[in-house]
Amino acid sequence: MTESVNRISAANRKLQTSLDRCQAILDGIFRAAPYGIGLVSNQVIQQVNSRLCDMVGYAADALREQHIGILYARKDELVRVNAELARQREHKGAGTIETQWQNRSGDIVNVRLNWVEIELADATLELCTALDITAQKQTEAEHRDLERMLQQAQKMEAIGTLAGGIAHDFNNILSPILIQTEMALLDLPDDSLIRLNLEDVLDAGNRARELVRQILAFSRQGEEERTAFKVSTVVKDALKLLRATLPATIEIKPDIQADSEMIMADATQIHQVLMNLCTNASQAMQTKGGELVVGLEHVDLNPTAAAAIPDLEPGSYLKIKVSDTGDGMDHITQERIFDPYFTTKEKTGGTGMGLAVVHGIIRSYEGAITFESELGKGTTFWVFLPCLERESPMKSIKTEPLPTGDERILLVDDEKAIIDAIQQMLERLGYQVVARTSSVEALEVFRSQPESFDLLLTDQTMQGMTGEALAKKVMAIRSDIPIVLCTGFSHNINEEKAKSMGIREFIMKPVLVRELAVIIRRLLDEN
Repeated sequence: MTESVNRISAANRKLQTSLDRCQAILDGIFRAAPYGIGLVSNQVIQQVNSRLCDMVGYAADALREQHIGILYARKDELVRVNAELARQREHKGAGTIETQWQNRSGDIVNVRLNWVEIELADATLELCTALDITAQKQTEAEHRDLERMLQQAQKMEAIGTLAGGIAHDFNNILSPILIQTEMALLDLPDDSLIRLNLEDVLDAGNRARELVRQILAFSRQGEEERTAFKVSTVVKDALKLLRATLPATIEIKPDIQADSEMIMADATQIHQVLMNLCTNASQAMQTKGGELVVGLEHVDLNPTAAAAIPDLEPGSYLKIKVSDTGDGMDHITQERIFDPYFTTKEKTGGTGMGLAVVHGIIRSYEGAITFESELGKGTTFWVFLPCLERESPMKSIKTEPLPTGDERILLVDDEKAIIDAIQQMLERLGYQVVARTSSVEALEVFRSQPESFDLLLTDQTMQGMTGEALAKKVMAIRSDIPIVLCTGFSHNINEEKAKSMGIREFIMKPVLVRELAVIIRRLLDEN
């Protein structure tokens, strides 16, 4: 009897030793594991390791005997996870699922759970490992944002290319219309009915010219080019473009009180700022309609007034106002409105980069942007840009006679209608014109008698040889000849590049009679 008891006691001690060893090994695994580990029974937490506690910010004692719902901020997410676990149990009693927990501080933790069922005599446990993938998810989100930005950039590049092609063809059509109309007006008395009709034609042609210029400005890709210009002109251009695109339920109300003030900036970027603010305003009113007010005024900010506007120094500023009567913004949206990638639109509605880019542009000019918004009452943005001294009124030259001359001009353009119109105009002003529709033929003419020409006027985009290439070859023969390069649009050359290679003037099509006459006379006089 005693021997049997001793054997049982020895077996119990051996079993206890084994249990203690298993417990020690289990405790060691729990402590050493680089990921969270938990035991769950009937959705109640039985045991957790220190890594899981670190992930969620709770002590182990605070998690034991708690329902797993303590880890979830959203009930619908817990319901989704339970449904997925049930589906996986039916197939193999183990699986993987990604979910979101909320730690004790309220922050979201992205988690990848691996789990397996453990069948015991009196219960079924689930052993879960939890890996924190928050950083991975953030990286993936950033990659997706970068991909969207790249796709958007590629779209804008394609739009710019398309716009350039359209502008080139459209400007070739507009050029003879505008030139011939201007020439006809020179022959008509002021009280002529035909003159009034032709002035309407000229006005419509100029509006078309401005529309092409706006499209090019809106889609142009390139480096920043700071020049002095009147913001009122850019505001008016933007409003013209907006009127053609906004629904009739949105009324545009311009309030331009500063018409002559100038700033030093890239006009295209300021155009982009206006279009972005106005587009956002119109989208806030797209359901019910409303009023879009775009204002411009001059303000002088003393130290007290400037201190009320973040990042703004005292001084003289142009103040742009863009106001809508739309839905307004809540406080959460207002706090994040200038954050990159933040957007309130659907996935297909925008990249969330618009206002972040606007803010960056304004700050690059040492300006500032502020806003006020209230739900149901609309939003108002104010943009402050340092302004130059006010422009003095310029004497109009429209009534002055066109400058004339008798020099010899080589004219090159592959559009016969443009050649005929410009040749007629120049000959009327007294010039001798040799016209060619082939740049290759024009080069041969110049080579045969280089000293007989006083100026070269050439188009840029031509078959066989571009105007840029023609200009290089002509200057290689005779470096002192003044050259005027005309283009409707070109990705290969701009005004800065043209002048750096020795081309005297770079003008955009469609060419206006007075503009071209003044430029030609100035260059000939300089030479």
